[in-house]
Amino acid sequence: MAKRTHKDAVNAANKHMSAEQISQNKNERSKSRSTADKAERESEAVERQSHWGGLSLAEQLKQLDARLGKGVGAVKQRARIKEKIGVDKA
Repeated sequence: MAKRTHKDAVNAANKHMSAEQISQNKNERSKSRSTADKAERESEAVERQSHWGGLSLAEQLKQLDARLGKGVGAVKQRARIKEKIGVDKA
């Protein structure tokens, strides 16, 4: 049996709708996502950034290690933090 994709499910759900109804439905969905959700995503981003900025440099490294694994990923971010730590100690 072939794996059913999201596109297959959408096509099956839209069989009873005219092309105009499908287009209108897509437009309504994209409008609602782009306005209300954008403001929510922006406020969440500001909250995350303020939390991250409130952490000490050592705490930021610990957070990266906890989230991604010790020394794994975020190479540039880790390098920036380590450079700042080195500058602070000098």
